[in-house]
Amino acid sequence: MTEILTTKFEHWSYEDEYRLFPQLWDQDPSGHYFIEFDDQVALREVIVGHRSTISRDHIAQALGSLQPQVTGYKARLVFRSFNVVRQQNDRLWE
Repeated sequence: MTEILTTKFEHWSYEDEYRLFPQLWDQDPSGHYFIEFDDQVALREVIVGHRSTISRDHIAQALGSLQPQVTGYKARLVFRSFNVVRQQNDRLWE
């Protein structure tokens, strides 16, 4: 199972992604598990899917004090292919 979860298709190597599988011990009241950000684990980017209706303001509110150090953008599908890229027209995301 670990091999499957840690294997990434080489076509996506440009993402320079790290996958982390921490031990999660404590649930919050809603039943979710979270890990604290620290020197070893930091949120760098939020990519909002092309069909998502979440607003910039909602993302900013959720990020709170982390907002200045996190890049956020809306993604879009590439015309005539199966790729997903950054939406360059920021006016298309409120």
